[in-house]
Amino acid sequence: MLLKKIADIMTKNVIKVNKSERLSYAIEIMEKNKVSRLIVVDDKDNIVGILTEKDIMDRLGAARTRRLPPSRLSVSSVMSEDIYTITADTSILDAINLMVDKRIGTLPVVENSKLIGLVTKSNIISLFKDYLEPTAKEILDELVKKITPDYRLIAARQVMLEGDLEYLIVVLDDKPLGVITEKDIARAYTRLRFNENIRHLGEILNRIYVRDILVPIKAITIDTTLGKTIRLLLNKKLKAVPVVDNSGKLIGGISRSGIIKAVAAGKIKLPE
Repeated sequence: MLLKKIADIMTKNVIKVNKSERLSYAIEIMEKNKVSRLIVVDDKDNIVGILTEKDIMDRLGAARTRRLPPSRLSVSSVMSEDIYTITADTSILDAINLMVDKRIGTLPVVENSKLIGLVTKSNIISLFKDYLEPTAKEILDELVKKITPDYRLIAARQVMLEGDLEYLIVVLDDKPLGVITEKDIARAYTRLRFNENIRHLGEILNRIYVRDILVPIKAITIDTTLGKTIRLLLNKKLKAVPVVDNSGKLIGGISRSGIIKAVAAGKIKLPE
């Protein structure tokens, strides 16, 4: 039977945080629950924003707040206020198109203006975890940026911001070692900033390199099936994975966002 509605795939247990809470508290909730975003509500439980790892990376890495620990920033000062909601009877394809059009990865589900669920990229790509087609070479991300392990983390952050990229592929002698994402940078900043006794924090941040935070990720080959790629992304909690040809040469990457775009473009069909 064709899955037609968001109600079929949405997550019902939504983790929220009040806008007045400290950012440090919100980060603890995210780490405890292993989530990459929180819905932000006011005292009346109305949705007022969303807090993502990208928001944290942007704010903690900004020059004007570089010396401030998370305990001195409120959730409301870091969150994104642009929120797009859907209802439980929204079609899955409509939700996908909204994600692509607005370049977002999370859609709160509401009923009578109250939050009843959440749809993320993970919910959607899970629909295709048994697909044999298309293969990796057919759904490569259009824009991929490479960096080396000796990049300063602050420089890597700037590359991501300037290119509006969710991840960077880390290479050595043109061989992929793994990827770094907004989450990796946000967590690196957070670990340092939780220590409010650190002096000269700006100088310390300047001395952190990509190699210091990189977790190696084995690349997939161009003939890897869509289902296998998705299972890897979900099981390893990855946003993206490098792709190599049969000789081991890097040819690009595949991300959760890229898979969503491929569905919107008709390259991947919803299951029947």
